[in-house]
Amino acid sequence: MKKKLAMVCMGLCLMVLPVNQANAQIAIAEIIKAAITKVIKAVDLQVQRLQNKTIWLQNAQKTLENNMSKLKQVQMVNEYKSAWTLFRQDKNFTETELNYMLGTYTGMLSESSKSIDQLVLVTKAFATQMSDAKRLEIVNAVADDITQQSSDLKQFNNQNKMISLQRAAEKGEIEYVKRLYGLSNK
Repeated sequence: MKKKLAMVCMGLCLMVLPVNQANAQIAIAEIIKAAITKVIKAVDLQVQRLQNKTIWLQNAQKTLENNMSKLKQVQMVNEYKSAWTLFRQDKNFTETELNYMLGTYTGMLSESSKSIDQLVLVTKAFATQMSDAKRLEIVNAVADDITQQSSDLKQFNNQNKMISLQRAAEKGEIEYVKRLYGLSNK
C-alpha cells in the first residue's frame, strides 16, 4: 500500500515538473523510495519481533498454568485421600456423616476436573476459535478456580478435624484424635 502511494506521488511529481528537471526528480524519487523501503522493512522487523515475543510469553504462560494446575490437582487428590482415610478411621463420625463427606469430596474433585478439562480445551488452538486475550482470560480464571477449590478442600478438612476434636474432648478421648491426625506433641 505504501509502495503504491509512493509511486503515485512520484508520478504526479513527474507530470508537474518540467522535462529538463526529470533527471533530478528521478534521483530524488530514488532516494525517497529507498527511504520508504527502509522504513517499511524496519517496521516489519519490529512487528515480527513483537509477535515472536508475544508467542514466547503465551507459551511460557501456558506451560506455567499447566504445571500449576497439575500440581494443584495432585495436591488436592493427595489431600483428599489422606483426609478420607483418616476420617474413615475416626470413630467420632457416623456413617451418615462419612457419606456426606464422600459426596462433598466427589463434588469438589468433579469441579476441579471440569476446570482442568476447560484449561486443556482452551489451550488447544485448533479446537477452540478465540482471541489470545480471551484465551488468556479463561486460563487465568481456571487457575483462580483451582486455587479456590484447593482452599475449600483444606477448609472442609480442617472443619471436620475440629468437629472430631470437639467430640473427642467431650468423651475424654482427645489424645486418640490428636494422634490420628498427627496433632499430638512429640
